[in-house]
Amino acid sequence: MKILCIAENRNLRHAVEHILGKEYNLSFADNPLGITETLREQEPDIIMMNSEDFPFHWRPLLIMADLILEGGFRFILLTGKTFLIEEIFGG
Repeated sequence: MKILCIAENRNLRHAVEHILGKEYNLSFADNPLGITETLREQEPDIIMMNSEDFPFHWRPLLIMADLILEGGFRFILLTGKTFLIEEIFGG
């Protein structure tokens, strides 16, 4: 299973690698901008994104990934205390 983790936070990246790195094919990206080729090349099964690093980029990335990967993936949005659930539902 291929997992792409998009996060700038080094502590989070280290934790994800420690937990998932031994059992899964794990790769990282520092920035969601310009990630189109990475999605095409890696075809990840799971995309994890830290909303605190990129609060305005998760929704466009999800739409772009859905177009490129044709829905063949799961999207995990990592949230922290500053994330508002209303952002997901447009409230």
